Amino acid sequence: MPNHSSGEARRFLKSALLGASVAAVAATGALAQDSQRATDVVRDQIFVTGTKKAGGEELQSAPVAVTAYGAEALDALFVRDITSLSYSVPNVQLEDIGTIPGTANFSIRGVAVNSSIPSIDPAVALVYDGVPLAINTGVIFDTFDLEAVEVLRGPQGTLFGRNATAGAVVLRTSNPTDELTFKAKAAAETGLLVRTSAVLSGPVIEDVLSLKLGVLYEDDEGYFENTAPSLAGFGASALRQKNVGARETFVIRPALRYTPNDVLEIVTKYEHGEIDGFGNPGQNRAVNGDEFEVSINDFGSFESEWTQVTNEINWDVPFGDGTITNITGYREFEAVVEGDIDSLPITIFSSFSRTEHEQFSNELRYSGTFGDRFEVTAGIFYMDQELLYIEDRTIPSQRRPIDPNDLSLGTEELPFIGGGEQDVETFGIFAQADIAVTDQLTLILGGRYSDESKEANIERILVDEDCTRETCSSFDVNGLEAGFSAFTPKVGLQYEPTDNFQAYLTYAESIRSGGFNFRNTTPADIVPFDEEEVTSIEAGIKTELFDNRLRLNAAVYQMKLDDLQREVNRSDNTAQVVQEIANTADATIEGLEAEFLASVTDNFVITGQLGLNTGDYDEVRFDISGDGIVSDNDLRLDIPRLAPRTYGIGFIYDLECGNVGDFTARANFNHRAQVAYSDNNLGTLPEADIFDASIAWNPPADGWTVSVYGKNLANEISFGNDTQTPFGTFSPLNKGRIIGVEVQFDY
Repeated sequence: MPNHSSGEARRFLKSALLGASVAAVAATGALAQDSQRATDVVRDQIFVTGTKKAGGEELQSAPVAVTAYGAEALDALFVRDITSLSYSVPNVQLEDIGTIPGTANFSIRGVAVNSSIPSIDPAVALVYDGVPLAINTGVIFDTFDLEAVEVLRGPQGTLFGRNATAGAVVLRTSNPTDELTFKAKAAAETGLLVRTSAVLSGPVIEDVLSLKLGVLYEDDEGYFENTAPSLAGFGASALRQKNVGARETFVIRPALRYTPNDVLEIVTKYEHGEIDGFGNPGQNRAVNGDEFEVSINDFGSFESEWTQVTNEINWDVPFGDGTITNITGYREFEAVVEGDIDSLPITIFSSFSRTEHEQFSNELRYSGTFGDRFEVTAGIFYMDQELLYIEDRTIPSQRRPIDPNDLSLGTEELPFIGGGEQDVETFGIFAQADIAVTDQLTLILGGRYSDESKEANIERILVDEDCTRETCSSFDVNGLEAGFSAFTPKVGLQYEPTDNFQAYLTYAESIRSGGFNFRNTTPADIVPFDEEEVTSIEAGIKTELFDNRLRLNAAVYQMKLDDLQREVNRSDNTAQVVQEIANTADATIEGLEAEFLASVTDNFVITGQLGLNTGDYDEVRFDISGDGIVSDNDLRLDIPRLAPRTYGIGFIYDLECGNVGDFTARANFNHRAQVAYSDNNLGTLPEADIFDASIAWNPPADGWTVSVYGKNLANEISFGNDTQTPFGTFSPLNKGRIIGVEVQFDY
């Protein structure tokens, strides 16, 4: 874990390192490369890697609903982490759940996981440099040095395996370059948040070996001011001035690229990161209502540390003019979190958690083309992971006498602590073939067989002394086992009558793994919950019209969800919150989504997106309403995280001003309708209208960009969690209006 005693020294060294790097290269600014116009950047087609074809596939050629952002677009949108895109993609929500910072609470097309329990598998696969991140915890991190982000919507089980029932988010960091390049940024925004990063890349041995080093340092002093009244031991002014959510982040990413000949490439990447600070700011909506107010007596804490190593080998072979790819990944992650769950200026319920996770994976695949009629992608996948989760609840109402024979000695808190440990082994074999029936019609056939085994030991989170905050000496239930295997097919047709139009129709199945609840707070039997299955039919078009000045992509779909896994939350006066995991229901979701890009002039572009969703339960087998019976009341409930409407519009305008330099103005408005958060519909996420804008200046000195930007300028309240408790709901707030300034230099 990070060393707190050396925090100030480490902060100084990191800032000095980045500052020196910026200054050194700034001296050679006259040699910087010309930047591309923003309007040209958004018009360029990105090669997406989510189809796992050798070399990638053009966005407009891929028969899948996908939104992709390149490095320049991510820079222009001032994307800090993946949640920054939460409102920008139709029918997509990319939130941090808040109770355990950095934990993904993603939803695509209404298929979601509402849980911070690390033993609960994702519905949205998050793939980082070709390696799937196995748990939701610790996967939301800074996006500096990203080459691209791809958001694939709809089940992706054939190529990504289990736990991609909603879709996949693919992130790629940049590779070392054959030419010397340098990119540095420094930004400050309201909060106060200061962020600096630098990436240096270039050859060591020309055309054979190149290296890259990326460094990020961020100091967030906390956005929200605590409004709690004066408390014992705290002066009112001191408590009010303490900003909530302060945090320090450091990430280093070295990489090596080795190309001994024209047919072999080996890229090895290392990443180490540390985050140290307070917990996520939370609001009790029963007390604060719908205001930007935080009134707590415990700022919590958050410490996380991770290390990841990936090695990708690409070997071009004459067989099918194809490429053999092998991606090996190792990742270890640890987080310790303390949070004020009651979000009140008194202590009713606060929580401690420790998560330790280690994973190793390897994927070997082949992608090639035989003649003009047959294209195939096939591979095998293996992953092994170990997980430890400890949770300790502080509930002052749960106390006992220190000495039953002498009550004058007072009371002590009962240890409300438990969790579990788990080993998981996953194996998969997959193949997909694109068969050209005619020059215009392609048949897509694919499938994946996957097998997974889980072994777990679980300690109920009840009054118990078998666990400490470090580990458990014994468990309530040992030797739990669960196994899951399935074949998930994919069948599709792709019709391309012209170079700038395609229509596709696909049928696909996908599986989310079953497992165990590590936050068990009931004395009932501990049993595994079963898999969740999704079957999808999707039809879409991708076209470019009016001499390619209008790009339009649209899709309609229907998804059948069987044995929905749900974390059913209910308030409890003993444990405060009880979370049961069960296969509760079957449901049907239908929807439409569309995106467009219109080049009004060479320097003026309009973009837009629309998502419409509707869904109903077909059958309910669990009392999700909480009224004590399974009835039509359960069937009438809204499916959580299913937003009926998302839409947005934006523009980009480039203005060339001769000797003064060039300017780029950008503005985006995005809307998401109110959605139910909890299964019983008592928790909701409010509708939000998010307005962002920026203006960037490229002075005549090549390589420099100075930007002023605003995020959430309408100051909308939004949050990714609405947990029900006996004393009101816990909702971790996202930041309101942000104004920032950024200086960027590219060489």
